[in-house]
Amino acid sequence: GERTPHVLGCIYSVFTEGYWSTGGPSAIRDELCDEGVRLAGELCALMPGNRDAHALAALVLLHDSRRRTRVDEGGALIPLDEQDRSQWDRGRIARGLEHLRSAEGALGSYLPQAVIAALHATAPSWQHTDWATICVAYDRLVAMTDSPVAAANRALAVGFRDGFAAGLAALDAVADDPRLARTNTVAPIRADLLRRAGRFDEAQRWYRVALDGSGSEPAAAFLRRRLAECVTS
Repeated sequence: GERTPHVLGCIYSVFTEGYWSTGGPSAIRDELCDEGVRLAGELCALMPGNRDAHALAALVLLHDSRRRTRVDEGGALIPLDEQDRSQWDRGRIARGLEHLRSAEGALGSYLPQAVIAALHATAPSWQHTDWATICVAYDRLVAMTDSPVAAANRALAVGFRDGFAAGLAALDAVADDPRLARTNTVAPIRADLLRRAGRFDEAQRWYRVALDGSGSEPAAAFLRRRLAECVTS
């Protein structure tokens, strides 16, 4: 039992490296996504009463349901608000929601993350995303983990709930956390909020900062695309 959190963490690391590759020419590594989903399912079969295992299974399935819409035929990244929802894997969404129900009452951080993924997966459109409930889930995640990365991502959700100025204020509250110094978390979120707020000159600056810290070519190509959009706006 004491090993379970480490096993869950390893499985999630396998999946996340597949779903968002940190280096190399490809944004997605299908074999790692498949293995993460398989291992999460195996763990639930071995430990059917473990709610955190079900929360992790829900999280990876709900994310993975969008995998084939995350890049175009040329391998370029497609952001969530531009993805073709009709192409999302409804079978994986259904299985993810089933695991989410089994995870009710889980005490670990995978549950609020799975709730966020479920709200995205079940929203009929980007415009009808339930940002209020997503922010509540982020509040719980930040309270549980004290993660500055989670707090920075929460700022983006706050921007969609309360307006982009509010999102930038929420980001300012966490941006100077020293734990973020070696990550490329703040710059792309700030750039995105500024772009959406119509502050294109400021957004250009932060997209350039984000590009300097980008680890993979697909991520860099996406940032260059956004930068070009700001230049011409």
